[in-house]
Amino acid sequence: MDISNQRILVIGGSGLVGKAICRSLLSHPEQQPAAITITGRSSSRIEKTLDELKALSATTEFSGITGDIFCRSAFKDMGRKTILSQRETRERYLRDIIDPLNQEILNESYLYRMIQEERPNIVIDSVNTATAIAYQDLFSESRCLLKEVQTVKSAVDDRLLEKIEFETLSEEGLMEMITPEDIANEVLQCLQGGNSGHDIVSALDSSILGPTFRGGYMRERALESLRYLEKKYDVPSIAFENLGPPKLAKLLYEIFIIEKHINLLEPIKMDEKTLSERCVQTITDDSFLRQSSLSVGLAIVLPGNKILRGEQLAIPSQWEYPEKGKVSLQQFNQFADKGWIDLRPTNMKVWIDRLHELQKEIASPKEETTHEKEETGSNTIRNQRFWQQAVEKGNLGSFISWIFLKEDNGERIKK
Repeated sequence: MDISNQRILVIGGSGLVGKAICRSLLSHPEQQPAAITITGRSSSRIEKTLDELKALSATTEFSGITGDIFCRSAFKDMGRKTILSQRETRERYLRDIIDPLNQEILNESYLYRMIQEERPNIVIDSVNTATAIAYQDLFSESRCLLKEVQTVKSAVDDRLLEKIEFETLSEEGLMEMITPEDIANEVLQCLQGGNSGHDIVSALDSSILGPTFRGGYMRERALESLRYLEKKYDVPSIAFENLGPPKLAKLLYEIFIIEKHINLLEPIKMDEKTLSERCVQTITDDSFLRQSSLSVGLAIVLPGNKILRGEQLAIPSQWEYPEKGKVSLQQFNQFADKGWIDLRPTNMKVWIDRLHELQKEIASPKEETTHEKEETGSNTIRNQRFWQQAVEKGNLGSFISWIFLKEDNGERIKK
């Protein structure tokens, strides 16, 4: 498709991916769109993005539209908290989600009305629509309606990740990385009729992008910056609990505490009871570490099945929480395994055993053989040098990614 003189609507055009797509659309002087309209929640971000785009083309007309595309037009600028604080708007909002789709709901939909008014030739959705819909959390909001609760947690569009959390999730074999520019290049290629192999006609699976070389390069640059900031401000960057299961943040905090008392790559001579006592002392003495873990919804389990907790808990979820608030020992242990920082001797034994397995793996004598030295495939990524550098750089996320790969069979299928 020739995008010259086409009217293009970029949903979420003021975000990272949206801006990259807009820049890509303007990258060929001989094919300039007639108009590009971007949408977003923040008017200031839209204005800033429009200023950036206008500098890239003198012939394309630019405009911006603000509002929440996941509600009706009358509510688009109200904000989720305001909508839910008033009985009439709250009921209408929930009915729009719960009731079967009809012409009235469709006509009042801000997204539908926006497309009808703009009449674009091309619509590019750069919003993570499935996630955004899921974040509306229908069940929570329905409960709020039943209980006449006046507040609700609103959707979060931009996620923040701590250094070790980012390091774990972007590790080779797990989520890895892709950049907004990688996505934008694929979008442009599809629009121009190129055989990208990522269009829905080819197959839904092939339309999903995988990690890229650029993403891997940017990952290391990002980690370097995070290490610098961590050292500059002398503040550990562990986990925000914004991405991945609560177990990720639990494991990250546990290994951060454990690493203060043992060398992760050397035989562990300390028994689980002593290690537990020292970890408890660390969390007792370090108020910042204690407060930061509690603030992201983690509980801290102490010997004797005592817990420290904050106002909010990520685990148990509202569907798992006992009706009368009484938790059996079995449930307690399940919650601790899923998302609580467990400093009891039993969990320290689990850590000692898993680190012993890791040490056996990286100390394999095969690496000394002639055949092994000639092996250069990807299976040799996590060798002794890899783990030594992980310890030297403080890459604790590499140890957690190993747990997900080995214990949870979490390796991505599509690479």
